[in-house]
Amino acid sequence: MTELSRRKTLSVRHMQYLMLICILQYMFTVHVNIFDIFSFNKKQEPAAVVVIQRPEEKPAEPSIDEFFTNQIAQSESLYYPIIYKAANEHDVELAIIRAIIMAESRYNNSSVSRRGAKGLMQLMPGTAKYLGVKDVLDPEENIHAGVRYYKSLLERFNGDVELALAAYNAGATNVRRHNGVPPFRETQKYIKKVLAYQAFYKNGPVNESQMVQADTSVNTKSL
Repeated sequence: MTELSRRKTLSVRHMQYLMLICILQYMFTVHVNIFDIFSFNKKQEPAAVVVIQRPEEKPAEPSIDEFFTNQIAQSESLYYPIIYKAANEHDVELAIIRAIIMAESRYNNSSVSRRGAKGLMQLMPGTAKYLGVKDVLDPEENIHAGVRYYKSLLERFNGDVELALAAYNAGATNVRRHNGVPPFRETQKYIKKVLAYQAFYKNGPVNESQMVQADTSVNTKSL
C-alpha cells in the first residue's frame, strides 16, 4: 500500500469516527433511544387511543300530574271561573274544555302559533271573526268563543268527541274528506293529548294503559 493510499484510508476512517461521535452526541442531547434508530425493520404501531363515551343523559320527562302541578295550576286558577261559566252556559263537559286549553296553549293567554292562532283556545283569525270575537287575546272572549266553536263541532259530528277534536285541530272539511279522523300525525297526536288531559282532569294522573287506549282509538276512528 502506498503512502497516499494509506493516508486516504485513515482519512475516511477518521471521518467515520467523527460522524459516529456526532450521532451519539445528538442522541444524548435529544434523548433518542439508539434501539429505535437502528431497528429499521420493526414496524412502529401507533398507540391505541381509548375514548370513553358517556351515555347521554336525557332529562326525565314530567308526568301530566307533575307538569300540571308545577307550571299550570296557578295559571289555570286565574281562568277557572270563566271556563266553568262557559262550560255550563254551553252545556259542555268542563274537563274537556280544560283539556283543550291545556293542549292548545298550556294556559298561556298571549300564545300565538306559527299559523296565527291566538289566545288560550288558539282561535284562528277567520274563526274568531266568524264567532264575533273583538279581542281574541281577551281571556273571557277567547274562552267563550272557543267553547261555542267546540260545541258546534260536537253537534255537527253527533256528539263524537274525537271527531269534534279532529275538526277543532284540522278543520271540519278534512274530517269529512277523510270520512273520519284525518291521517295527519299532528291531529292524531293532538287528540291523544287532549283525551289524556281530559282523563287527568276527571280521574287524576293518567297511566300508560289509558294513553295506549286513547292512541289506538284515534287511529281507528271513522265516521
